[in-house]
Amino acid sequence: KAAMVALADSLKVPTPASIRLQSLADLDTTGPLPYPVVIKPGRSRVLTDKGWLSTGVTYASSESELRATLTALPPETYPVLLQERIEGPGEGFFALYAQGKPVAFFAHRRLREKPPSGGVSVLRESAEIAPDTQAYGTALLDALQWHGVAMVEFKRDANSGRLYLMEINARFWGSLQLAIDAGVDFPLLLAKIAAGETPAPVKHRVGVRSRWLLGDLDVLIKVLTQPRAALNLPTNFPSRGKFLWEFLQFWRKDQRDEIWQGDDRKPGWFELKKWLSGR
Repeated sequence: KAAMVALADSLKVPTPASIRLQSLADLDTTGPLPYPVVIKPGRSRVLTDKGWLSTGVTYASSESELRATLTALPPETYPVLLQERIEGPGEGFFALYAQGKPVAFFAHRRLREKPPSGGVSVLRESAEIAPDTQAYGTALLDALQWHGVAMVEFKRDANSGRLYLMEINARFWGSLQLAIDAGVDFPLLLAKIAAGETPAPVKHRVGVRSRWLLGDLDVLIKVLTQPRAALNLPTNFPSRGKFLWEFLQFWRKDQRDEIWQGDDRKPGWFELKKWLSGR
């Protein structure tokens, strides 16, 4: 993550104000931080003396809360990146490259996320690629001489409208089905590249929605049962009543369920069984 921020800075791609901590002791030598601050361990999984540990993004609204959170982290999770929190909608830029050359692009808007403060999208909509999103996304991937699929995540500040880079993932993304529903079959295109073909450019349809129903239900349960402060919700997050009304919009035109599709219902039943057993 720190290397990504350095690359972005060299390409003049905006990133949130960041501080890299090699250890907890580095916190005493940092300058003032804009709170709330986002705490991002350098890796999503780290090996400790007790086995593999999964890490995640957390938040701190004050120096005391930040220090307590960092103190609780195992030493193996360092380096840790501290970033100012950008409130606004997430914007994804999805791409397929072949040996540094672009093959296909896609974009969507995140409408709801799990957790609701920001994370995996549970409701999203295919969208036109904003000029700044494409410019920043291609600048990063071109500089890296990318090969394969990439998910470049941004957030657009709700107040200034400015775009900020969040991260780059070198894998298929959780909302891949939306791209396929909107006309860009990334797995098929990748298979063609692996077979030595040069796929023709594909244009996606705008306005197609994809919903991960059980993930969205998890979000609803949290919103209805937990205080806003405990969920670290942004200031423009809807009220419980409005959120419930938006959740109940099942029959919107051009909206599809991510899991329950076509004649193959087994994935849906399998997921539902796991979801119920987990409660």
